[in-house]
Amino acid sequence: MSRGLKVGKNQSSVVKLVGRNFRSLTAAVSSDALNLNPLLLDARLTSLSDGYQEFRFVRVRVQLMSQSTQPYFGLAYTPALLTAGPGSIADLENIEDAAFGNGTFGAPMPRLNLGRQQLTGASPVKWYRRGTAYDDTLESQGTLYTASNVNFSTTSAVQVVEYEIELRGSANTGLTAVRPVLPALDPVQDLELKVSDLQMAVGMAPRVPNPSRRVVTERQDAPPPSPVPTSAQGASKYVLVRRDSAPSTARF
Repeated sequence: MSRGLKVGKNQSSVVKLVGRNFRSLTAAVSSDALNLNPLLLDARLTSLSDGYQEFRFVRVRVQLMSQSTQPYFGLAYTPALLTAGPGSIADLENIEDAAFGNGTFGAPMPRLNLGRQQLTGASPVKWYRRGTAYDDTLESQGTLYTASNVNFSTTSAVQVVEYEIELRGSANTGLTAVRPVLPALDPVQDLELKVSDLQMAVGMAPRVPNPSRRVVTERQDAPPPSPVPTSAQGASKYVLVRRDSAPSTARF
């Protein structure tokens, strides 16, 4: 089941998927850890997320099912990557998002409903690297821990993970929008735009110069000579003229 998946279109925007994963806990151990990563859940999610570089889970619901009511189970999640994972039900009690039970009256099977806030935690990371053929960086968005007072091989326990995940950053450059290449600005125009942006940032009305009134100094040939004092005969034959005014008769 997918939602929002675009096929054959530009994949620069965020794509959202929903799905469900079943895991049978049959090993002869009493604790289990599952890292939240698209490569470690169901095969469908692994296939659909193969074309993206980053992911983040925004909603996860986890529950345990068992045909036996004798074992007692614990279920917990933490967005932090622990150096030493919990190995017993008592260890799970130290994790904030945790649930316990065995399916009997008054103690239903443990279940967790995790929203965006719980999945993000205090970590500043908002997106996680999935790991592709071009980038082998594999990150996990926290860990799901399961524990029992007996080995899972005697419990017939099944872990169900329902998720909502967002993907972005197409790994196929053919599906990525081409960024337009803007022409280089004239240095004077570039400076004027920066000054205008700075004035707007501080609340000042930007002054846009009028190109028709811009004063440009250029060199022109001097007009025909006129009687001048002897001391000015050695002056330059060029004068400075303003475009928006009549030629000056002053000599330098």
